Amino acid sequence: AFFEEDGVTPLWPGKYPTPELVEEEKRLIKDPIAWSREYLLKILPRDEQLIRPGWIQRYDTLPSETPRFSLIGIDPAISTASSADYTAMVAIHVYGYRENMKVYVSRVVNKRLTFEQTVQEAEALSTSAGMGGKAPMVIEKVAYQQALVEHLKSRGNSVTGIHPGGTDKRARFSSVTHFYETAKIFFARGPEMDALINQHLGFGIEKHDDMVDALTLALL
Repeated sequence: AFFEEDGVTPLWPGKYPTPELVEEEKRLIKDPIAWSREYLLKILPRDEQLIRPGWIQRYDTLPSETPRFSLIGIDPAISTASSADYTAMVAIHVYGYRENMKVYVSRVVNKRLTFEQTVQEAEALSTSAGMGGKAPMVIEKVAYQQALVEHLKSRGNSVTGIHPGGTDKRARFSSVTHFYETAKIFFARGPEMDALINQHLGFGIEKHDDMVDALTLALL
């Protein structure tokens, strides 16, 4: 493993004096499964990987036509502590119908935010992704998230709360992988989107999966 028991201090300070250099090495590897197996010494079968690298499609510019609709998926964290999950927001644009449908993922927010900061970021992303209007939002409707749904609604936003029921994260994510396997989903280029893709490829291994959860809500 790379770190002491605190999960932060590198075990090999001569080569990796800071945690940031470990992260840079991880980015160069580009394969979360290889990273976990060869660098962290974890036994991980390849068949547990839900998304294959060859399924990831990138794009440089959005299609010239107006999208059928745009949508913001939001997975709020319940704490801003340094050990907590991040609040994730993902903007998508949907073009076409049925077998011709394409989904373009254009923007990502992934930060530790207070309640009010979450509201501000959500509204800003809704406006920027709305292409002249305000893109509606979908949020998982449990506990703290329910308060966020109601508060955003009270401010005039279009918000839908989704009840996850008894379905776990892996099952939910697995239910939308056909978008990837059939080349119906495309990701913008950029470092924030690279981080989202890494969460896809390392789902179940990566420490955080907030962005995948937010995108899954939007796809559902």
